Amino acid sequence: MSLKYNSSNKVVDIIADLVDFDKSKVTFIEDQTATLQLEDGTVIEGTNTICQYLVQQSGKFNQWIGVTDNDKAEVQQWISYAQTTIKEAKDKAPIAKNLNDILKSKVFMVSNYLTLADVIIYINLYSYICVLSTEDRFKIPNVTRYFDLIQNLVHEIKPKITFDLVAINLNAPPVPKKEKTEKKAEKKEKKDGKKEGKDKKEGKEKKNGKEENKKEVKQEKADKKNKKEKKEKKEKKPAEPTVETGPDPSKLDIRVGHIIEARKHEQADALYVETIDVGEEEPRTVVSGLVKYMTVDKLINKDVIVLCNLKPVAMRGIKSHAMVLCANSSDGTKVEIVNPPEGSKPGDKVVIGTYNGTPEKQLNPKKKIFESIQPGFKTNDDKECCWVAPDNSVHKFTVNGGVCKVETIVGGGIK
Repeated sequence: MSLKYNSSNKVVDIIADLVDFDKSKVTFIEDQTATLQLEDGTVIEGTNTICQYLVQQSGKFNQWIGVTDNDKAEVQQWISYAQTTIKEAKDKAPIAKNLNDILKSKVFMVSNYLTLADVIIYINLYSYICVLSTEDRFKIPNVTRYFDLIQNLVHEIKPKITFDLVAINLNAPPVPKKEKTEKKAEKKEKKDGKKEGKDKKEGKEKKNGKEENKKEVKQEKADKKNKKEKKEKKEKKPAEPTVETGPDPSKLDIRVGHIIEARKHEQADALYVETIDVGEEEPRTVVSGLVKYMTVDKLINKDVIVLCNLKPVAMRGIKSHAMVLCANSSDGTKVEIVNPPEGSKPGDKVVIGTYNGTPEKQLNPKKKIFESIQPGFKTNDDKECCWVAPDNSVHKFTVNGGVCKVETIVGGGIK
């Protein structure tokens, strides 16, 4: 087994440490998408997928993936949220405020036990929490309490982990500052007291004309002061935070394809090389790790659905220009091709729920668009293919109104 990923990928690095993955099998290659290549030629791509694989291989931390099917789905959603929304946000203050509300009634993000989602959220919040002052941490007390819990649990598993413990005092609230209005009131009260004493001492009333003139001067000064304060407030007004948008599956270019030819890869026993018509002038060459799960005759003349806007990648010397989407059973023993509805033609668009926007021409690997969406791809009890969004809403895969399905797999993932 060899593991290839950018050496700055702290998430994979820390998870590998926590689950005691043998780092003698790790190869660091700069500027590469995180890729795990197994001895049988199977390729696992994406930071999230690799981390889950490492956890499952450890045998000791299977609970981290989720105990029930609902927990597993939630873990997937929170991992995607951590690796996209939290990680990529330039200003994490709005994110922290949102998490603070969510954590009002939670100890852990999923159910009542530590999961991979908590660990990855902790990793992506670390640099932000480190630089906060004590006062700022008390503005997000639920996030601070949660972060402190997770960091201590992580350090119990592996005391010499990459990150040091952040010193957090949960029992020392900051000394509140006096409000500006209170300071102004005190200043005004002192000034009025001095003026009253002076008036009594003099014992004289000022003339009406002189009094009116003084009032006008005073009012003019007050107007100038108010104008200056308003200008300063306007200049100091903070910029509006960037609105974080959720995953959008319409950015994926998923189409119906028809497999014209299929053969075994000459340099990899676990891989097939397919020629697939996806409604373009020329068919595409696609490499798939399906040898272990089906014979080549099951692929030839098969209608499939294909993700067409991934960046082409070379697999054992042959460049793959798309990905055939398949369902995987929860135990990993069965893989089935996703079937488009009857009557579908090569090139027909696959629409996910009401997400019918214009796909990206080519997905940017650094933005991890597919990685943020794919964990929600599932098969339901009717063997229909769906996307479970972060808000737990369900959106079916359809082609011209018909639903995409698999043969037998229920509650499986799709990739």
